[in-house]
Parts: sequence; C-alpha cells; structure tokens
Amino acid sequence: MKTEPALREYRKALAIRLKEPRLNEFGVGILRDNIGYCLLLLEKHEEGIREILEAQVHNRTRQQEAYVREYFAANYNGVLHYKVPKANPGIRDRISLTNAKLRTASGDIQLVSRNCAELVKDFEQVCYKADSTVPDKDKDRRRTHLSDALGYLLWQECRLLQPIGERNQPLL
Repeated sequence: MKTEPALREYRKALAIRLKEPRLNEFGVGILRDNIGYCLLLLEKHEEGIREILEAQVHNRTRQQEAYVREYFAANYNGVLHYKVPKANPGIRDRISLTNAKLRTASGDIQLVSRNCAELVKDFEQVCYKADSTVPDKDKDRRRTHLSDALGYLLWQECRLLQPIGERNQPLL
C-alpha cells in the first residue's frame, strides 16, 4: 500500500516544520490533516481523527488571526488603541453613570435592546446589599458580569473628566 511511505514523508515534514523558529500554523495544520487521512486509510481511526482535529485547531487559529488583522486594517488603519485607566472607578460612581446614561428622564431604560436578554436580566435583578452601596453579587453568581462590563465601558467613554491645571475659581 502506498499510504505508508506517504505517511512517513508527512511525519518527516511535520518534524522539520515544528523545529522552525517562526512556526507557520497553517502549514502545520495541512501536514497534520494529511497525516490524519493517511492514518484513516491505514484503518488507524482513533489516531487519524486525533490528527485531523489537531489540524483544525491549527487552521482555525490562523484563519481567525487573519480575520482580526483584516478587520483592524479596514476599520482602524491597522492601529489598535487601548484605553486603560490607571485605576477602576468607584462602584457607586460607575453605577450612577451607567444609570444616568441608560435611562430617559422618565426613568425608562432607553439604549438596551430586549435581544440582550442577560444584560436586561442584570438591570432587572441586580440590587444593592442591605444598608450598603455594594451590589449583591452573591444572590445570583450569573448576574452583574455584563452590567459591570457595560459600566466600565461607559465610565471610560462618557465620564466627565476633571480639568487639569489652573482654574478660574477657588478649590474650596
């Protein structure tokens, strides 16, 4: 059967490829894919399927990386800017800002689609601990994650920054 010599060659090529300093994940995926199919032809099904699945991991990683690169090149001129604050905001300040930005004058939530079911549940179910300004995260462990994330985003993008430097009015 001609499959065994091909399998040996693919394994040699994979060993060489894995030693390269700049590993090409896509090439590794192709070699693993070919090794997997050779093993299937040799009726070594479990080993063959394992190799094919490993190949998909390599190929998917490379493909996702390419999509991300294309997205940022098209939308951000290839430059990604991180906005990382030096410290997290106070819990009460962050929640107050979130409530202010998401509520209309009558108190209705305005900017959240009902399709965001988990975020809506956060807004409906999360409350403060008794006699405290700290959200009750112990009541339901699935709650607060999304609303906290939205709060941090709003804090970073929408908070009023204190002016730096001289002011034309007394501090106190």
